[in-house]
Amino acid sequence: GHIDDIARFTQENKIVISEAENGPNQQILQRNRHLIQEQTSAEVIPLPMPEACEIPGWRLPVLPASYVNFLITNALVIVPTFRQSQRDQFALGLLQDIFPSRQVVGVDSLDIVREGGALHCISMQQPLAPSKIG
Repeated sequence: GHIDDIARFTQENKIVISEAENGPNQQILQRNRHLIQEQTSAEVIPLPMPEACEIPGWRLPVLPASYVNFLITNALVIVPTFRQSQRDQFALGLLQDIFPSRQVVGVDSLDIVREGGALHCISMQQPLAPSKIG
């Protein structure tokens, strides 16, 4: 999957990583965590993934849904949510603790993920309007 669904630097010495309690990604995400911890002295903060989001007939058995695909702006951290109240609220709370100087806001992203991206993915590399350059 995309790196912005798996791990994100939040500060110079902190990395938030996706963690699966079960399912097909559990072992690889545990291995990722181990490798990251081996290679850095940064604090590694696990963020549990949402429960599997399944869409019958979609190209994969489970949508690539991850709370780690958040978008950091000057004043906000915009976090994908997946209509899973308890898990969504836990992710928002954890990220609020990590970003105390920004407001953490959840945005329902199930339909966006169904189309193959999430908040960070769809906002990357957006050019400035020509009048804003220079």
